[in-house]
Amino acid sequence: MWIDCTAKGVSKGNALRKLQEAFEISENETMVFGDQENDVEMFKAAYYSFAVKNAAPVAKENARFMADSNENPGCFENIKVSALGDKVEKKNFSRAFGGGMSYGLRNKDGEHK
Repeated sequence: MWIDCTAKGVSKGNALRKLQEAFEISENETMVFGDQENDVEMFKAAYYSFAVKNAAPVAKENARFMADSNENPGCFENIKVSALGDKVEKKNFSRAFGGGMSYGLRNKDGEHK
């Protein structure tokens, strides 16, 4: 069993909103990854909210997109593709992390975004 204890009103979502405000970053310019219930508020503060493949059901239900398992470099894969687009060199990425990777955003239904 896992228990998160925080002060009332404290959440990853509130922290993210403060960062967005401080750096003038919109929800549409924000990408987050999570796997548990404590990530749900954070998902609400970011358009690009990803649950990893092996996330808790509540995280998957609240995230907009899915990433590969956190046992693989799925989060890094999505960040790299989003930041570099077609400049990603698959051979270098695969060599660094082992194995082939699929690139591109997919929604929860597995469709390319």
